[in-house]
Amino acid sequence: MKTTGFGLGITGSLLLTIAINTKVQAHTFDGLPPVPGDLMEYIHMAEEGTLPDPLDPDKTKFWVAGGRNTYLKTTADTNGQYSLFDLYVPPNVGPPLHVHHREAEWFYVIDGNPLFQMNDEVMAGSPGTLIYGPKDHLHTFKNLTDTPVRMLLFYEPSGIENFFTEVGQPVIDPINPPGFEPATLLVAGAKYGLEFPSTFVFATSQFSSDTGVTIIRTGDPSEAVGVSLEVGDRTEIPINFDIGESLKTLDIFIPQGSQSVNLRLKSPTNGAYLGLLENQATLNRATSVPEGSFSYGLLSLGALWLAFKLAHQQKSSSQKNSNSHVFNS
Repeated sequence: MKTTGFGLGITGSLLLTIAINTKVQAHTFDGLPPVPGDLMEYIHMAEEGTLPDPLDPDKTKFWVAGGRNTYLKTTADTNGQYSLFDLYVPPNVGPPLHVHHREAEWFYVIDGNPLFQMNDEVMAGSPGTLIYGPKDHLHTFKNLTDTPVRMLLFYEPSGIENFFTEVGQPVIDPINPPGFEPATLLVAGAKYGLEFPSTFVFATSQFSSDTGVTIIRTGDPSEAVGVSLEVGDRTEIPINFDIGESLKTLDIFIPQGSQSVNLRLKSPTNGAYLGLLENQATLNRATSVPEGSFSYGLLSLGALWLAFKLAHQQKSSSQKNSNSHVFNS
């Protein structure tokens, strides 16, 4: 997949970005909806610094995929029209590539510089950026900086809070996310119209020559897929993932006289995708990798197959028990 730039009114990706300063200007384009009035109201509040306190003990909040979601409006408040959240995203955090089949989504950046991916395009966000993501489009975001990101998330229609509540973790430490098992996203997502397809990413953006290079296949592991690893500017190594395989670690040679080599994932096969926010990395000679970064990559993105398989087995077992009951009766 190629990476191209974003801009106002790009119809190919159906992305709308608006730079917002002291006054919000709503822009619409063919095939794109106007900015919802209720969202505009909260954007004005964000500009004025009058948003509700996201750590208010009376507000519902959960850690979801490493981000802290505070519920501002849900189905009960909007008669099913929309849901609205105040999202805090720590450094090196973001969900796996996914698709919403039930709701469209708006992102408004309050603080920080997140990166967004929509289908095969990537853009950098900054305070004041507003992005529209229609349903049925592959997308994700990630904070690859060393400072937190804060955003408003607006969904039409409402209901996504039920997914957040099911997979979320209690907010005990409001700044540092707890470790989470991402397989819960894959298993629970189907009930809420969420799809997590097979996607290739690097475990971290920096590798050491003495640890090898780890490639992760996130999302649905039910098909055999492949990807090419480009080493430097010439060598390509084809890598195959069998059904159920989620991790591959390879030893890569660094040429004599070089201290590092650039790596890139490309050309996924059999319907898999690239996580374009995490498909480039560097291999350094005898340089240690920050432990937290590597462990987070494995924790937050890897090895979804086990829980997926267990869920499938539980479903099959439940069906067998149900059939047995009917037969015996």
